[in-house]
Amino acid sequence: MEESFIDLCRPRDQLDVALIRMALEGSGIRYFIVNENLNRVLPVPAADMVLRVERGRVMEASARLADVGLELPLDLTRKGD
Repeated sequence: MEESFIDLCRPRDQLDVALIRMALEGSGIRYFIVNENLNRVLPVPAADMVLRVERGRVMEASARLADVGLELPLDLTRKGD
């Protein structure tokens, strides 16, 4: 059975990525960041990043991100979405 992930936010920079990792690593919430590695090579917005989390744990992930100072939504409307 394939896991279902949903877009939660767009990290603005590597600082946001570090805060996301700090908030979610120990929580057991499965997540990944689309274009994270590409963002290190190409300038933003050429490599917009997107945080994707398990569909059933969106509220918990949002609360953990708020705990480290990342208030949602971080812009999900960029790139013509």
